[in-house]
Amino acid sequence: MTLAAVVLLFFMQKNKRNDLLVFFIFILLLSDNWNYAFATIIKPFFIIAILVFLLLKKNGLTYTFIKRFVPFFIIALICLPHSYSFLTASQKTLSYALLLIIVPSFFLPSTHRNERTRFDMLRLLVFFNVMIITLGIVFNLIGLGIASVRDGRSGGLFGNPNGLGIFSFLTVAFMTIAYYRYPALFSKRWKIFSYGIIAIALFFSASRGGIFSSCAFLLVFLAIVKKKYGLVFIVVLIGLSAFLLLPAVDSSPSYQERIRSYLRLDKEDATSGREVGWNLTIREINNGNYWFSKGMGYSEYYMHQIAEEASQEGHQGNSHNSYLAIWLDVGLVGLIFFIMGWLACFWQLKKQWPVALAVFCGVLISSNVESWLAASLNPFTVYLLIILTFLSIHSNKKFV
Repeated sequence: MTLAAVVLLFFMQKNKRNDLLVFFIFILLLSDNWNYAFATIIKPFFIIAILVFLLLKKNGLTYTFIKRFVPFFIIALICLPHSYSFLTASQKTLSYALLLIIVPSFFLPSTHRNERTRFDMLRLLVFFNVMIITLGIVFNLIGLGIASVRDGRSGGLFGNPNGLGIFSFLTVAFMTIAYYRYPALFSKRWKIFSYGIIAIALFFSASRGGIFSSCAFLLVFLAIVKKKYGLVFIVVLIGLSAFLLLPAVDSSPSYQERIRSYLRLDKEDATSGREVGWNLTIREINNGNYWFSKGMGYSEYYMHQIAEEASQEGHQGNSHNSYLAIWLDVGLVGLIFFIMGWLACFWQLKKQWPVALAVFCGVLISSNVESWLAASLNPFTVYLLIILTFLSIHSNKKFV
């Protein structure tokens, strides 16, 4: 708490609102890696400190997004008396609510002042993301223990390769929209470098969710926003041809084995780990938690309690599905309002539906294979809110 107060005072004195947002994202990023346990401890205090920072600013808060989630939070509060831990469930409910207020509040005042501050903030966020991904790759290559590696897959500065995959997808979405809105944001060389380094990160992470969600976003963006229908058709055609014809050209066992190993198809069921997580989550949902459940964070608690059983069946981690996780947290009623809340956030961007649709397609894929959208204090949900906030700023302007 003391550290959070000191950092808050420093940024208040320097009046560096943008830097404080980036520092907060950095703390959340580190908390995703078990090597940095201190970040997990201090991040709840930082979100409170940031709330204080914004409250001290004139017109420092906006409630644009949280209004869409009021019914969801009512259900979450109804579930609290039945929670596995009243304090923990309350904290997770509060943190999700605060995030929906704080992140847009950081972004909107900075972008409303003038075009230059908006330009500077976008440059800072894009540069930060690309450098985080780059450092992760470099640290992995030189063998520093700062970065994580699991089963030969790179996790960069994140706790696992899937975290790197999610962050890479959201970075692709954010910087693509930023580059499109502000062509002069970075040089052509930087743009090539940024896309190249993310492609390398996705390759080394072997995160299928990150790869497919990034491809889905880019294909929809190119087809609908840029109207590059021919290019999209050619890319899809080449991809399908490579997938179908290359094994025929090189049918050697070693080639086939390398492809299957990279895509993790060398198991009886390529989704076996995730399927175990899904089945275990559904089992608990049907165990008296169908309509209402035991509060925010219960899915995480439950998966931790049955970690040994899940491990024996070949699964490690969480539910690997944001919607199943929320269902287990607050029941089906809560899940319905949760989905309605996010759909409303996208619906408010209907004047820019081509861009919003591209983001939506990518998020839909990613959130169906990972549980990040069900959690608040992670860099992934933060960046989704930043993307939606940025688009909402231009909802009354000709953007596409």
